[in-house]
Amino acid sequence: MPLPDPLPPSFSATLAVTVRALIRHPILKGGRQSVEAPAEGTLEARAEVDRQAGTLRITAFPSVSDRVATKLGRIRATVELGDEPAGTFADQTGHVSIETTMDVRPKSLLASDSTVMMTLSSDAALDVEGLAAQGDPLDDGDDRVRLVGQGPFKGGTLAGGTMWLVLDCTVESVDVLP
Repeated sequence: MPLPDPLPPSFSATLAVTVRALIRHPILKGGRQSVEAPAEGTLEARAEVDRQAGTLRITAFPSVSDRVATKLGRIRATVELGDEPAGTFADQTGHVSIETTMDVRPKSLLASDSTVMMTLSSDAALDVEGLAAQGDPLDDGDDRVRLVGQGPFKGGTLAGGTMWLVLDCTVESVDVLP
């Protein structure tokens, strides 16, 4: 759906999201894991934007699970966003920047949880073997935004590794907030 032009001063948006990620760490078979989620369709997320305050907050984002080939064998791991990530929305350009923490929870007694902190931005680019993307702002009338980012893992089995992430989002609906 095309976004209202002009955007409401404060609104909530339902987003259809696809996730592409690359994780590098020596414990992964081949030293890396590519993730694309979901396999079919999109994930549903929600965000709130206050144009006057220049803020954006993700209020709902589903967890993503994948089977990972490791030196310990195949392990199912789930990635979840911590709390409600918040950031900035530049009204004049539509650029978005969100500070987020993600928890990676392996379902194995031999592996432990890891955390990655990163800034996801529509004003950034990635170009790493296997994953390249340019961010795309949320423009008036355009229903798409692409956020990209990267960050190191802290703690747990993936400590010392890196995650690169691309979120391709399409605005499905907009609700005006008071």
